Amino acid sequence: MKKFLKSFKYAAYGIIKAISQERNMRIHICMTVYVLTAAFITKLGVGEWLAVLLCCALVISAEAINTAIEKMCDVLHPEKGEKIGVVKDIAAGAVLVCALFSAAVGCVVFFSRESLGNAGAFIRGHTVLTIILASTLVPAIMFICGRRRDDN
Repeated sequence: MKKFLKSFKYAAYGIIKAISQERNMRIHICMTVYVLTAAFITKLGVGEWLAVLLCCALVISAEAINTAIEKMCDVLHPEKGEKIGVVKDIAAGAVLVCALFSAAVGCVVFFSRESLGNAGAFIRGHTVLTIILASTLVPAIMFICGRRRDDN
């Protein structure tokens, strides 16, 4: 049981490190929070929720794998090289593919007539909450652009 709990501890540590050290991971985390908020506001159905949750998990997981590959490349090949650069570019490209397809899913889900109607009704009926939600953009940008920590 101890080994089982330790594995969760190490995994959580890895997630925290990725968030604290990688701006792109912070972007994906912030976007996930906004997407899930939009999912609540637009009253998505079960299938739409599953699609959105899978896309969020896919993009964040791909970014974590990309980060791990980049860190490993930096350790194994600290000097810049064309071949190692290609490896890093391919890993980053995988994240881009996941993000683009997730954005396409988001467009299908959130730009339906029903979702847009539910969003409009929320904005009209919850002005204060809408203002509060909009006011979170500045702290989110500050979180994303926060200084990079190089403490390995």
